[in-house]
Amino acid sequence: MEKEEKYVGILTTYVDDALTRDDYEAFCDINNMEYDDDEYSFEEWKREEAKQTWEDDMYNLEYIMAEEEFAITGSVGRWDGRRTIMPVHIQGLRNAIQRCISDCYLDIEVKLNVETGKVEFYGHHHDATDCFEICRLNKNGIKWFNAKEERDDTNIEPNEKWFKKINRREIWG
Repeated sequence: MEKEEKYVGILTTYVDDALTRDDYEAFCDINNMEYDDDEYSFEEWKREEAKQTWEDDMYNLEYIMAEEEFAITGSVGRWDGRRTIMPVHIQGLRNAIQRCISDCYLDIEVKLNVETGKVEFYGHHHDATDCFEICRLNKNGIKWFNAKEERDDTNIEPNEKWFKKINRREIWG
């Protein structure tokens, strides 16, 4: 039996280096565009393809696990070091990913860790990298967050007993 990959990609803003000039030329031909052989046009096309893929994938995520409740945990990179965030309670996988993006405007990578069943988010910005885990809440986790909101609890230590794994088939069918 073949060993399953540890990570399953969900989203990325990275430009696909597998895209070739032949792909660019074919794209221009199919779309009745003039093929421009300079490096700038080629790189601009690759960035546009990455942006379009990101937008398509974000649209598709709108309907995947939309009713599930999640907790975002992790830390933000700042000029003066890393800061742990208070866990954030949010509904919907797409909403959770969008919440993580905040000021990450360079490269973003979102992937499912198959072993832990958590979505990992890495977003780069001018200061450093933000690293978050998006964890699906079970009934105990939902109950804890609802009670936390009522009592204004500042406990920031997440408990693994609050989470249930996300299966790769729940995201990609």
